[in-house]
Amino acid sequence: MELCVVESDLSDFDIKSGHFTEHKSGIPGFRKVAYYSAKYDIRAFIGAAHITFEVWFHGEKCGENRTSVTWGEGASAPVSQLEYYDDL
Repeated sequence: MELCVVESDLSDFDIKSGHFTEHKSGIPGFRKVAYYSAKYDIRAFIGAAHITFEVWFHGEKCGENRTSVTWGEGASAPVSQLEYYDDL
């Protein structure tokens, strides 16, 4: 069962900010096509009644509202259906 899918939006970041790595095609005779990649963390914070997700680069939080979450079917259940483990 999939709990959720978290997607991040980095479209408004400056490519030259140092967070991105440029990659170019190495095929001779073809126009060099560049694409960029970035290594970052998506951190989950679990509160009493909610979960929030944040995007972090190199130990720094990167603004607000950079993630969207799609919850899977059955991701929330009535309390009566939850199993509790008291011996943890």
